[in-house]
Parts: sequence; C-alpha cells; structure tokens
Amino acid sequence: MDRFRKLRHVIVLLLVLFALGLILLIVMVPTRTFLTWAVAVTQAVVAAYFGVVSFGLLKELQEKEHDEEE
Repeated sequence: MDRFRKLRHVIVLLLVLFALGLILLIVMVPTRTFLTWAVAVTQAVVAAYFGVVSFGLLKELQEKEHDEEE
C-alpha cells in the first residue's frame, strides 16, 4: 500500500508542475493572442487527461492487487 501512496504523490507532483508551467506561460507571454490561449487550453486539457488516466490506472492496479490477495 505504501507504493500506491508514493505513486499518488508522484502523480500529484506532476500535475502541480503542469499547473505551474501553465501559470508561467500565461504570466510571461502576452495573452492577447489567440495562439497563446490555444496553447494554454491545450496544456490544461493534456494535464487533466493525464490526471484522470493516471488515477484511473492506479485505482485499477490497486483493485487488481486487492483481488489477488483475497
């Protein structure tokens, strides 16, 4: 169970890094252009997709391991 907690922490850390990168992009690049907003939205979608898929796979792995123990 400890490794699942560590994996969860790694996923959260990567999502925080995605968010910080997105914030830096918006703060440092002029947001008046369509292209900047397109890149920002694309990064936000990729980060959300990564989070959902990662947590889903982690949950599936936990359930599989739990079933094998019983």
